[in-house]
Amino acid sequence: MTKRNIGLKIFYIAIISTLLCIVSIKTKFITPIDGFFYDTSLSANFYIKKFFNFQNHDPSQQVSSVVIAIDESTLSAPEAQVPRAMFSPLFADITRKVLNAGAEKVIFDVVMEFDTARWSLSGVERPEKFKKFDLGFLLLLRKYSKDKRIVLARTATAMPAKRFQTIAGSEAVAFAELPLDGDGVIRQIPLELATKTSAHARTLIGAALQREHSPDRAQSLLAPQKRITTLIPSVPMIDVMRCNDNQSLRKVFEGRMVFVGSVLPDEDRVLAPDRLIPTEQSKALGSGCNFSTVNTLGGNVRSIPGVFYHAAATDSYLRELDAHVPSNLLVGFAALLASCFAVILALGASPGLAAIALIIVSLIAFVASIFLVDGQVVFPLGRTLLIMLVAFIAGWGFKILVLERRAISLRRSFSFYLAPQLVERLAASEDMPRLDGETREITVMFADLSGFTKLSERVDSATLTKLVNRYLSAIAQEVDSSGGYVDKFIGDAVMAIWNAPAEIENHAAVAVMAAQKIEQQILIMAAMDTQENGLGFDVKAAINTGLATVGNVGAEHRLSYSAVGETVNIAARLENLGPLFGLRIVVGPETARAVQEELVMLSLADVLVPGKSTPITISTPIAMPSEISDEANAFKGAYEKALEDVREGNFEKAQETWKNLALTDFPAAKAANFMANSTLETRSLPPIDGIFGYIKTSK
Repeated sequence: MTKRNIGLKIFYIAIISTLLCIVSIKTKFITPIDGFFYDTSLSANFYIKKFFNFQNHDPSQQVSSVVIAIDESTLSAPEAQVPRAMFSPLFADITRKVLNAGAEKVIFDVVMEFDTARWSLSGVERPEKFKKFDLGFLLLLRKYSKDKRIVLARTATAMPAKRFQTIAGSEAVAFAELPLDGDGVIRQIPLELATKTSAHARTLIGAALQREHSPDRAQSLLAPQKRITTLIPSVPMIDVMRCNDNQSLRKVFEGRMVFVGSVLPDEDRVLAPDRLIPTEQSKALGSGCNFSTVNTLGGNVRSIPGVFYHAAATDSYLRELDAHVPSNLLVGFAALLASCFAVILALGASPGLAAIALIIVSLIAFVASIFLVDGQVVFPLGRTLLIMLVAFIAGWGFKILVLERRAISLRRSFSFYLAPQLVERLAASEDMPRLDGETREITVMFADLSGFTKLSERVDSATLTKLVNRYLSAIAQEVDSSGGYVDKFIGDAVMAIWNAPAEIENHAAVAVMAAQKIEQQILIMAAMDTQENGLGFDVKAAINTGLATVGNVGAEHRLSYSAVGETVNIAARLENLGPLFGLRIVVGPETARAVQEELVMLSLADVLVPGKSTPITISTPIAMPSEISDEANAFKGAYEKALEDVREGNFEKAQETWKNLALTDFPAAKAANFMANSTLETRSLPPIDGIFGYIKTSK
């Protein structure tokens, strides 16, 4: 990777991560995606505890709130057969009882808009009894107004009757509305609301607690460990009305905040963070008054009556069970880390690996959020994961639009004369191949079809061309499959290169093994063609390894990527030696040395090629190290000992050895036969570098 690319990546990572960090800090809590993950974490926490049977003592024994429910049993009772707008005498009855039983406060989640004493209807005389209909409740309001032990509800559009407001006092009249998050779920514990008339309008919860806005709990959230309707005890209003046993009432209400509100199926229902926790029917409270069970289930089983949320939020705040969001600094730091990780992943990993890594990190973060719930910490996991995804997409886009331009350029340069898989390998590499020329080690092969001249005398040119193309295609296919590069077709021959333009580990061994596969494929094709129509080619291949200059070579307007140099020239010279030895594959000395761990090589002869002042040793592959037989090892040892004898001038001894080896059925026996007959020819040649016997080629 170039320094410019590294610097560009670092700069981009810093920019994207910083921007997303700022977005995370500035995003208002709580976003719908944060809410979803929070609710899911609560639900998962519930199931984990249930699975491992891990439960603390019964939470209902320490809950500081209780609900008096206006339910269907209350509305159908004979004592309540009046319009609900005229329930103030009933409210006075239950209020007196629960306050006498030691309740801390009574908070009405019901707006008492109707003043019976002020009631009037055109043409209808107001009954005399209506003048004092609300008197009992008004007296209670006056009695407890100083301590604010009775709290009345209001909304943005509805207010308690004027007399109720005046007697209760402004501090005992509070908003019943609850702030919805973006997904329509209520999760916050609001002590105040911002309204059209006030930026700090007190809520029922704030009025119940008699507390102002607390900066250190500004982002306080409800974190129920069970369904809220199960956690908060409740009793039907009619049962309280009928209970006159103060001792029984004390067991339920003493020391608790009492919330009065509707639990009817289609009234004032809200979605809370417990919405994914299984719904359970609330249990009846044990008491001498035989309080019955409150039916809290509505049409939407995920919703709960709003009065229960008020009660649960107040209880959570009093017992400090509310959850808190970490500081903006910590949230921003998490976003910074997540975005850095995602961008680095996008720039450096494959799509599949990146996807797996993102999923694993997301799962780890989600599991952590489940256990953070027990520590009353709400981490905005949703936005953090979303930021990580956005950062990954941004990084991937940058890679495609900026860094991939290099790959596009490379594909454009090589797609016309390079195998597709090799082009893709080059594109995936961090370093661009140099087209202007560079010196590097390569392995080059010349593979020639044998028998072309004979066949050209027997068949027409169209048939011959078609046949040649089939065989050359087979050779090219094996070169491509091994990662090599088909440099050019030279009549009935192929020139191929390994380790340029794409780097290949162990390129010499890869090239020799490719040549062996080519040999096998050509023999199979020739056998089938000969049997079918008497037409077929043989093949001879020469391979050499060494330094060469590779790049675009040719005329100004006609260039091709190729290799030039002595390494290439020697490979071309060796191409015609194979048939002399009765072999199809011969390799140069550097190739033989490079593949000695992967293949067993037989040193054939020392050859003096044109352009070289000293002979070079040519070899041929005979087996894999794990597959060589004892007979092959013995043949190799004897043959190469004879070659040493020739080098030392012991021609007769070497000739005798090769004659004996020529009588065996080993595949290289023809090479031994050739050497047995050629030693006499080499005697007259002058020694070079101490080598007395060598073969001199004419090409």
